[in-house]
Amino acid sequence: MGLLSYKQRAYHRAMMISGTVEIMLQTDPEAAERASLVISRMAPGNEEFMTQRIHALLIRRKHELALSEIVKLSEKGDPVYRIVLKAWALSGLSRHREAIQLIEGLPEYARDLPAVAIIKAEFAAGLDDVRTVAENCIKASRGYMFVDRVRMLFPYLAAREQWDVI
Repeated sequence: MGLLSYKQRAYHRAMMISGTVEIMLQTDPEAAERASLVISRMAPGNEEFMTQRIHALLIRRKHELALSEIVKLSEKGDPVYRIVLKAWALSGLSRHREAIQLIEGLPEYARDLPAVAIIKAEFAAGLDDVRTVAENCIKASRGYMFVDRVRMLFPYLAAREQWDVI
């Protein structure tokens, strides 16, 4: 009887749904967003579930809403991750300079992460810095969440004949 009652607990159900959210982020971002809302309501204040929700919002290009959720994350969590999420949201709102300022404050080990690379690439495209765009598109493409954003830079790269990056 104990196992059955455990499986019916909201947190356990939220954990089971959480595992599917990761998969749905790649295959059905809209469903992932809905599921992330469900789990965030089942376990309010859970940083892992809140972060999953923010991911879903960012992938769905709901940057303003994601930014409002990011400020709810506690200071106890991973500061690098929080900064990257905030920079991603700011970049999506075309606030590239703010995003870059956040990225530049990151520790050296975090500067080559795919999430950081896509922000650098998008910012560099605005400055027409072809080399930086190319280098960072390659790094960003390692993260499945950024493939669409990398592809958005293909016309820029094609116009500058950067075929090896495309």
